[in-house]
Order: sequence, then C-alpha cells, then structure tokens
Amino acid sequence: MKEVEYSEAAVEVLYILNYIDKEDVARIPQSFIKFLTNIANKNYKAKLNYEQPIDGLNLKKQTKELLGFIYITWWADKEEREKYKKIIHKEKSVKKEIKQNYKVNDIFKNRRK
Repeated sequence: MKEVEYSEAAVEVLYILNYIDKEDVARIPQSFIKFLTNIANKNYKAKLNYEQPIDGLNLKKQTKELLGFIYITWWADKEEREKYKKIIHKEKSVKKEIKQNYKVNDIFKNRRK
C-alpha cells in the first residue's frame, strides 16, 4: 500500500516541479528526479490546478513529505534547515514518548478477569 501511495505522490511532485522555477529544479540532483520518475505510477494522473496556491492543491500526505524533503535538503538555507531539523527532532521525541507511555499491548494488562 505504501508503494502505491508514494508512486502516486511521485507523479504529483513531478507535476508540481514542472511549474516551479527551472533554477530551483536544477538544484535537485538528477538522480533524485530519476528516482521519482522510476517510482512514478504510469497510470496515475495528477489532477492539480497549478494556478492555486500550493496549500489549496489537496496534495497527498506523501507528496507533502517529498516536497518537504526537497525543500529541506536542496532549497532551504542553513538557518532554515537547522530550524526544521529541530522541529522534526522534537516531533519524533514526542511521538516516542507517547509510544512509551501508551503501549497498545499493555492497555488491558491490569484489567481484572
């Protein structure tokens, strides 16, 4: 299931990159563009209106993840990159803490029979 979601997201990302300034797209390594092209679902058509702002495009979660990865890795300056890395690290820490405090297998552990 994840493969399908990311293969469709790759189609959306490639579609979006067609409407982004060529100088910005050139900053993305060709190997990553080729990777997206290789995993892209050949039967999926992106139905995005490029005239809308990006937050109005109703993008898949995986598309947003890939665009975020592109931004942080190749488009953000050093300050922005560090800022986002801190945010990501903080979110991972919170998720880990929640997982430790609320273990699914232990929810009913102390329940009487």
